[in-house]
This record gives sequence, C-alpha cells and structure tokens, in this order.
Amino acid sequence: GVTDNLASLNACVGSIGTADACLEFKAGLSYRFTAAVTASLAANQDLVLVGHATVLDWPASHGLTLTYASGLTGYASPTVDIGGFIFTTGGAGLYDAVTIDGKSAALNFIGRQTSLHNNTFMGDDGGTTHYWRRTRSLTDLSNVNMFGNTVYGHTGDVTAGVGIWITGSAEAATPSAFNIAQENVWYSLRGVELSGYWQGLNVTQSNFTAVTEGVRCAATIQEYQCSVTNSQFSVGKHAIVANNILNLIATGNSYAGGY
Repeated sequence: GVTDNLASLNACVGSIGTADACLEFKAGLSYRFTAAVTASLAANQDLVLVGHATVLDWPASHGLTLTYASGLTGYASPTVDIGGFIFTTGGAGLYDAVTIDGKSAALNFIGRQTSLHNNTFMGDDGGTTHYWRRTRSLTDLSNVNMFGNTVYGHTGDVTAGVGIWITGSAEAATPSAFNIAQENVWYSLRGVELSGYWQGLNVTQSNFTAVTEGVRCAATIQEYQCSVTNSQFSVGKHAIVANNILNLIATGNSYAGGY
C-alpha cells in the first residue's frame, strides 16, 4: 500500500481501448493511487473489475471515475461490473469513491446493466477522521444494481457524507431503474439521496444506522416510484423523505429515532 500504482493502472486501462475487458486484483493486497483513476467507455463496451477483499486507497483525490460515450441509448450503453473491493480515502469528506457519468441522450429504460456489489467504503483510518464525501456518485445512468455494499462514515458524526448519490440532468434523458439491496450505511448524513430527474428506485433489505436521513427521494418534477421495503432505520431525523414522488411505497420497515 506504499507504492503509487496510478501509472500502472492507467496504462492498463488505456491499453484496453474500446475492447471488452476483465481486470482482476489479487486477494488481500492494497493498491495506492495518488490521483483519480479515469476511463472513458465506448458503445457496447464491457468492463469488469474483480477484487477479493482488495484495498484500493486514494489518500488525497477522488477514486474511480468512469465516463460513458455521449448520446448512447438503450443497448448501446456500456456494461460495468465492480465488486469485491475496499475503497479507502485519506480525505475528510472531500472526495467521491466511484463516479459514473452515463451521459444518456434520451429516455434510457433499457440501458445495459451497471452493477456495484460487495464493496466496502471507508476512511483509511477506519473512519476516525477520514471518510468519503459520496461513495457512489451516479449521473444520467440507468439500470443500476447495487447490493451487498457497506459504508462506514465519520465515526460518531451524522452530519456529513452520503452513501449513494443519484441524479439526472434533464427531463428528456431521465435515468431510471435503481435497485439497491443489502446496503449497510453507518455514520453518514444520508444513506441514499436522489435529486433532479429520475424514475424507479427500489431499496430493500438494507440497514441505515446512525444517519440523519435514511433515504431521500426528491425530484425536480413529479416522478414515478420510490419503493423502500423490509429495511431498518436508526436515524436522527427522517427515515424516508419524498418530494414530487408518485407511487411511494414504504412497507415492512422498522424505525428507531426520529422519522
């Protein structure tokens, strides 16, 4: 975890070009990066990143940033699968761990799948001082599945940090279909936050502990479906916040604290 691996990984990603690729990282090792790792993905490109409790550490920058080719719709979008990593930061709410810009050009209900699963997000000191600003920052991206992820924020602090942040930038390109399951969020301002233009959030079998708000579903215009089921909330203020949402479903949840 001492050697800077930025040049090596950027060279590897750059060599892929527009080809499909699977990059596997060794089990239990720690890789350090002095700047964000960035990649631009082409139409129909598949990228799989496989870790085995592998630490990816960014002491002073954003983490992994993926940008999809502009103007893609439906099955032309890339497929991304990232799982099995421990993303750590040396910043105090300054950086985002995984950022994906889908750059949808039109309503993209059948975008190819993006999967983020079985990852842990935390400070490199265990959360004593360091924590991610947002562990997953998703813009204009449809058909996203996230499951089995854990977020450790700033220990004892419920005023900063967001687990999952999702937004759509324009009504004409409203992103849709976000499925979140088995999410565990500790010590954060919010577990899940949506804003702008979007449709179709499903949160289930998840735990939000020591957060100010569990799930915030806010939209610029009236949007369809925010479903939060079979989850547990221990919150300082609100478990579920909904604004401009049609078809709100909240069943089978347990609540402690203010809600």
